[in-house]
Amino acid sequence: MGATSDAAIRTGAAEFLHPSEDVIATLVVSVRGHQQTRAGGVAGIVGGARAGRARKAAEGAGIELASPMALVLTSRRLLTFETGRGGNVKAMLNELVLQEVGGLEVRRVGLGASLTLTLRDTEIALESRVGASRDFAEVLAQARAAVA
Repeated sequence: MGATSDAAIRTGAAEFLHPSEDVIATLVVSVRGHQQTRAGGVAGIVGGARAGRARKAAEGAGIELASPMALVLTSRRLLTFETGRGGNVKAMLNELVLQEVGGLEVRRVGLGASLTLTLRDTEIALESRVGASRDFAEVLAQARAAVA
Protein backbone atom coordinates (compact mmCIF):
# COMPACT_ATOMS: atom_id res chain seq x y z
CA MET A 1 0.00 0.00 0.00
CA GLY A 2 1.28 3.42 -0.82
CA ALA A 3 2.11 6.09 1.70
CA THR A 4 -0.73 8.25 0.37
CA SER A 5 -3.35 5.56 1.00
CA ASP A 6 -1.95 4.81 4.45
CA ALA A 7 -2.03 8.52 5.38
CA ALA A 8 -5.60 8.91 4.07
CA ILE A 9 -6.78 5.86 6.05
CA ARG A 10 -5.08 7.05 9.25
CA THR A 11 -6.62 10.52 8.84
CA GLY A 12 -10.09 9.11 8.15
CA ALA A 13 -9.90 6.69 11.08
CA ALA A 14 -8.74 9.34 13.57
CA GLU A 15 -12.26 10.43 14.56
CA PHE A 16 -13.15 6.85 15.54
CA LEU A 17 -10.19 6.33 17.88
CA HIS A 18 -10.36 6.54 21.65
CA PRO A 19 -8.25 9.35 23.17
CA SER A 20 -5.38 7.03 24.19
CA GLU A 21 -5.47 4.96 20.99
CA ASP A 22 -3.13 5.15 17.98
CA VAL A 23 -3.17 3.34 14.65
CA ILE A 24 -0.34 0.81 14.52
CA ALA A 25 -1.05 -0.73 11.10
CA THR A 26 -3.37 -0.43 8.09
CA LEU A 27 -4.14 -2.72 5.18
CA VAL A 28 -6.36 -2.26 2.14
CA VAL A 29 -8.25 -5.46 1.28
CA SER A 30 -11.12 -6.66 -0.89
CA VAL A 31 -13.56 -9.50 -0.48
CA ARG A 32 -12.02 -12.66 -1.97
CA GLY A 33 -13.10 -12.92 -5.61
CA HIS A 34 -13.60 -9.16 -6.09
CA GLN A 35 -10.80 -8.79 -8.65
CA GLN A 36 -11.99 -11.84 -10.60
CA THR A 37 -15.53 -10.48 -10.69
CA ARG A 38 -14.26 -7.35 -12.38
CA ALA A 39 -12.67 -9.47 -15.14
CA GLY A 40 -16.05 -10.71 -16.37
CA GLY A 41 -16.76 -13.92 -18.26
CA VAL A 42 -16.13 -17.26 -16.58
CA ALA A 43 -13.59 -15.67 -14.24
CA GLY A 44 -16.27 -13.19 -13.18
CA ILE A 45 -18.70 -15.98 -12.40
CA VAL A 46 -16.11 -17.83 -10.31
CA GLY A 47 -15.11 -14.60 -8.54
CA GLY A 48 -18.74 -13.73 -7.87
CA ALA A 49 -19.31 -17.11 -6.24
CA ARG A 50 -16.21 -16.67 -4.06
CA ALA A 51 -17.28 -13.18 -3.02
CA GLY A 52 -20.78 -14.43 -2.25
CA ARG A 53 -19.45 -17.18 0.03
CA ALA A 54 -17.19 -14.71 1.85
CA ARG A 55 -20.03 -12.23 2.37
CA LYS A 56 -22.38 -14.96 3.62
CA ALA A 57 -19.82 -16.19 6.17
CA ALA A 58 -19.17 -12.64 7.37
CA GLU A 59 -22.87 -11.85 7.61
CA GLY A 60 -23.38 -14.89 9.85
CA ALA A 61 -20.83 -13.43 12.28
CA GLY A 62 -22.33 -9.94 12.16
CA ILE A 63 -19.43 -8.59 10.08
CA GLU A 64 -20.02 -6.13 7.24
CA LEU A 65 -17.68 -6.27 4.23
CA ALA A 66 -16.91 -3.84 1.41
CA SER A 67 -14.55 -3.83 -1.56
CA PRO A 68 -12.24 -2.11 -1.11
CA MET A 69 -12.01 -1.70 2.62
CA ALA A 70 -9.30 -0.87 5.13
CA LEU A 71 -8.30 -2.87 8.16
CA VAL A 72 -7.08 -0.49 10.87
CA LEU A 73 -5.27 -2.00 13.82
CA THR A 74 -4.77 -0.30 17.17
CA SER A 75 -3.31 -1.81 20.32
CA ARG A 76 -6.85 -2.70 21.49
CA ARG A 77 -9.13 -2.95 18.44
CA LEU A 78 -9.47 -3.82 14.80
CA LEU A 79 -11.61 -1.36 12.88
CA THR A 80 -12.79 -1.84 9.31
CA PHE A 81 -13.74 0.96 6.96
CA GLU A 82 -15.26 1.20 3.52
CA THR A 83 -12.75 3.12 1.42
CA GLY A 84 -12.73 4.90 -1.89
CA ARG A 85 -10.05 6.07 -4.27
CA GLY A 86 -6.69 6.73 -2.62
CA GLY A 87 -7.75 5.11 0.66
CA ASN A 88 -10.25 7.83 1.57
CA VAL A 89 -12.46 6.56 4.38
CA LYS A 90 -16.17 6.55 3.52
CA ALA A 91 -17.71 4.81 6.55
CA MET A 92 -16.81 2.61 9.50
CA LEU A 93 -18.08 -0.93 9.01
CA ASN A 94 -16.95 -2.88 12.08
CA GLU A 95 -15.32 -2.37 15.45
CA LEU A 96 -13.86 -5.44 17.14
CA VAL A 97 -11.84 -5.76 20.32
CA LEU A 98 -8.70 -7.82 19.74
CA GLN A 99 -10.15 -10.70 21.77
CA GLU A 100 -12.69 -11.14 18.90
CA VAL A 101 -9.92 -11.27 16.30
CA GLY A 102 -8.06 -14.45 15.47
CA GLY A 103 -5.09 -14.79 13.21
CA LEU A 104 -4.52 -13.65 9.66
CA GLU A 105 -3.30 -16.34 7.28
CA VAL A 106 -1.60 -15.07 4.11
CA ARG A 107 -1.05 -17.23 1.01
CA ARG A 108 0.49 -16.05 -2.23
CA VAL A 109 -1.83 -16.50 -5.21
CA GLY A 110 -0.28 -15.29 -8.45
CA LEU A 111 0.72 -11.67 -7.95
CA GLY A 112 -1.61 -11.16 -4.99
CA ALA A 113 -2.48 -12.74 -1.69
CA SER A 114 -5.39 -14.81 -0.48
CA LEU A 115 -6.14 -13.90 3.13
CA THR A 116 -8.10 -15.73 5.78
CA LEU A 117 -8.93 -13.41 8.68
CA THR A 118 -10.68 -14.96 11.65
CA LEU A 119 -13.25 -12.64 13.24
CA ARG A 120 -15.61 -13.82 15.97
CA ASP A 121 -14.52 -17.42 15.29
CA THR A 122 -15.51 -17.10 11.61
CA GLU A 123 -13.04 -17.32 8.74
CA ILE A 124 -13.42 -14.37 6.36
CA ALA A 125 -11.89 -14.73 2.86
CA LEU A 126 -10.17 -11.58 1.61
CA GLU A 127 -7.52 -10.59 -0.94
CA SER A 128 -4.76 -8.00 -0.97
CA ARG A 129 -1.08 -7.47 -1.76
CA VAL A 130 1.35 -10.10 -0.48
CA GLY A 131 4.04 -8.02 1.24
CA ALA A 132 1.67 -5.59 2.93
CA SER A 133 -0.52 -8.50 4.08
CA ARG A 134 2.40 -10.36 5.63
CA ASP A 135 3.54 -7.22 7.44
CA PHE A 136 0.01 -6.58 8.76
CA ALA A 137 -0.34 -10.24 9.89
CA GLU A 138 2.89 -9.96 11.89
CA VAL A 139 1.82 -6.74 13.63
CA LEU A 140 -1.64 -8.24 14.32
CA ALA A 141 -0.06 -11.32 15.94
CA GLN A 142 2.08 -9.09 18.17
CA ALA A 143 -0.93 -6.95 19.18
CA ARG A 144 -3.01 -10.05 19.98
CA ALA A 145 -0.19 -11.51 22.08
CA ALA A 146 0.08 -8.26 24.05
CA VAL A 147 -3.60 -8.39 25.10
CA ALA A 148 -3.70 -12.14 25.78
